[in-house]
Amino acid sequence: MAGCSSCEQGGNTSPENVRRWTDKLSNVLFSSTARQKFHDYLESRELEHGQRLLEFWEKCDTFLIQAEKSEHHKQGWRLRSPEKKARSPTGSGTTRQRHQKTTMKQEAQLIVQFAGSEINFDSAQMQALYTAVESGERGAIVKAIIEAKQTAAEMLEDEGYHEFCQYLLKKQGLLEDRK
Repeated sequence: MAGCSSCEQGGNTSPENVRRWTDKLSNVLFSSTARQKFHDYLESRELEHGQRLLEFWEKCDTFLIQAEKSEHHKQGWRLRSPEKKARSPTGSGTTRQRHQKTTMKQEAQLIVQFAGSEINFDSAQMQALYTAVESGERGAIVKAIIEAKQTAAEMLEDEGYHEFCQYLLKKQGLLEDRK
């Protein structure tokens, strides 16, 4: 089997990073460098389900970051520049507010589609995602995506994370290779 090419090509990983990344999965997930090394490891070991889980986690993370930005900064969903608010033709809110909600729902639908085809969630988890997205309610969508992201992280524990930790520890000489 091939080695982790980014780990080998990217130079040595510091002992501090190895300690942090092998301490808990969240330290890997919240570091772009560690996440890339983890992805490369999963890819090199052909752990496809782990790769899909990591991709799903990243999609959820990106969605939630954008949701938070749009809420706290009163920006439209994925809008790069400010725009003037205009009353909608129907008189129900502003055009920007309606566009933001629709686009947020569309982004959430893409996440649900990915989960349905690529992630092995149980029927209750999938139903929670479908129901929240179809409701169109921002809070329900965000809550369901947070829960799905957490479930994906829990599944990653068994889909390559422990092997990745062993790989890093062996590379640092902190774990003997037992053959």
